[in-house]
Amino acid sequence: MELYYTNSFKNRNDSHKLLEKVLGSIGGLTKSEAGKPFIPGGRYFSISHSEGSWAVLVADEECGLDIQFERTADELKIAKRWYHPDESAVVAEDEDAFFRIWTRREAMVKAAGTGIIDSGLPSTLADEVEYEGVTWQLKDISIPGIDHAAVCAKTIDEIKIIEL
Repeated sequence: MELYYTNSFKNRNDSHKLLEKVLGSIGGLTKSEAGKPFIPGGRYFSISHSEGSWAVLVADEECGLDIQFERTADELKIAKRWYHPDESAVVAEDEDAFFRIWTRREAMVKAAGTGIIDSGLPSTLADEVEYEGVTWQLKDISIPGIDHAAVCAKTIDEIKIIEL
């Protein structure tokens, strides 16, 4: 599993160029009949960007990645509306947990291919989560210059972090 990142992201056009740069070194990009992009040879990827940072996770299985910078928000109100009740309770006790949980939820929905609004999402507080018959692993990761980041996959072993 490799994670490529930059803290020099300017706009959405940069995203395509950065993805091409990463995928050019690992074999390119193709689209399925349904139009979903994938890497030939069974590799998967997940892209995330926040403010001036961009990252892509490349793995041998379905995966999800989210990066976030802290910003002003009504954390408890958002948590009560969108988070699992267990997660909302944690945010009520410790608002610093808000963005950690947010990145874990985003990473999980990207890996599972569902939406963040899905009220059936389980709590992402544990490092292993059962969702729709699949066991997903979640891991908080540290990326230089980025406040919060999390990855999700069926198996998370070593993550090689590479600056672009």
